[in-house]
Amino acid sequence: MWRPPPFFIAWSLFAVACCVSMTASPGEETIPLHLGWISLCFGYGFALWPPAVTLTSITAYAIASGAVLTVRASEGVIGWQETAEIPLMALMAFVMAWHVARRVESMRQLSVLTDAERLRHQERERLSRMYSHEMRTPLTIARGYVSLLQQQELTREEHEDLSVIDDELGTLERVGERLVRMLAVSDHQHRRPVNVDALLSEVATRWGNVTARRWVVDSHVGTLTVSRERVRMCLDTLVENALRYTDNDDTVRIFARQVGDTIELGVADSGPGLADDVVDAVNLGGRNTEGLRQDTRRQTGLGLALVRQVAESRGGTIRAGRALEGGAEITIVVPRTPSMPQAAPVEDVGAAWLGQPGMRAALDAEA
Repeated sequence: MWRPPPFFIAWSLFAVACCVSMTASPGEETIPLHLGWISLCFGYGFALWPPAVTLTSITAYAIASGAVLTVRASEGVIGWQETAEIPLMALMAFVMAWHVARRVESMRQLSVLTDAERLRHQERERLSRMYSHEMRTPLTIARGYVSLLQQQELTREEHEDLSVIDDELGTLERVGERLVRMLAVSDHQHRRPVNVDALLSEVATRWGNVTARRWVVDSHVGTLTVSRERVRMCLDTLVENALRYTDNDDTVRIFARQVGDTIELGVADSGPGLADDVVDAVNLGGRNTEGLRQDTRRQTGLGLALVRQVAESRGGTIRAGRALEGGAEITIVVPRTPSMPQAAPVEDVGAAWLGQPGMRAALDAEA
């Protein structure tokens, strides 16, 4: 049940006083008339009234004050043109109330979105902690034991079995690390001027220190306003894919170029390249994934999906093809200057993981 706020009660009494003053002062109705409308706007600004109460209040004051003006006009005290203020002032009050209600509703929706974003951030932190404390340590211990067993005298079949176990544990570890990286990068949405050429050289140097490849950097785009962490994450993901399909004597090229109003940034290699069905699946947005040929080096696809989400958040996409070196080339194509900042949908990828029953149960248990 609606309880009238103090300002509404005060305005109601003041409006009655204004009408009485208009009745008692023939020819001087203008000041009390407008004071009544001003007080209505003033009181409404402090506490929104329900729509029915607002409509009734504006209509009642318009009728009461309008009746006084109509009587004065019929008596010849004022001109009939003065009565035009009756509908005009009421319409002005209705417009004011409508805009205030719109703004309040917008603020309410913004509050809901802010609360939802805070909850998503808490979920990301919980998932990151869960992986760090509940998954990373057991995986490290398990791989350590596998390594110890591989150093013992075993049959060839036993060594092969241990290698399979180690590879699968490594896959789990990489998927977990990539998921945590995704959750962390989703918080790095701030764009600032970044020397992309220097960033690509930094990525190549960092990977070159731990992997034996022929590293080539081909970048001449200069400074762009981007999220440095997101660009580096995308490059790291594409480099990981290239390393998985190349050997020590292969070339890995990290490039960035401007083509018209777009920037093309990506990784190419001299490996065996991607199969045609994989290229089609990537270029079709990952929607045509049925019937792909089996590939022992292919992983979950989470990394490439993340790269696509980051590209689309800037109004771009990703493209797969054959590199000049003969292998695969994955390119992120984005406008040099995005038309407007967009909410990064990186969390769409994370939501698919958070939505898994087992993951949700683990998160609830961890809390």
